[in-house]
Amino acid sequence: MVLKPQDVMVVLKLLALGRRTWGYAWLAGQLGMSPSQLHSAVKRALAALSDQQLYELLVLVDAIRGGRAGERGISIKELKKRLEDYA
Repeated sequence: MVLKPQDVMVVLKLLALGRRTWGYAWLAGQLGMSPSQLHSAVKRALAALSDQQLYELLVLVDAIRGGRAGERGISIKELKKRLEDYA
């Protein structure tokens, strides 16, 4: 499964929304996408959740967003390290 850049943006936006409810039309408008583009991005992101490496990256992002100071620092270092490995 290959994610497109907008898929990552959608996942980050959904993480930022937390447990708040959202609709495709509203979220598409927030992201400057059409509802069909958003739907495709969500489908790709859900399919990619079976990808262990992607899941680990998302966990790190979530820890940065909502963890304690020490957890955030460790997560930031680990995320930087992993992203450098992709470059």
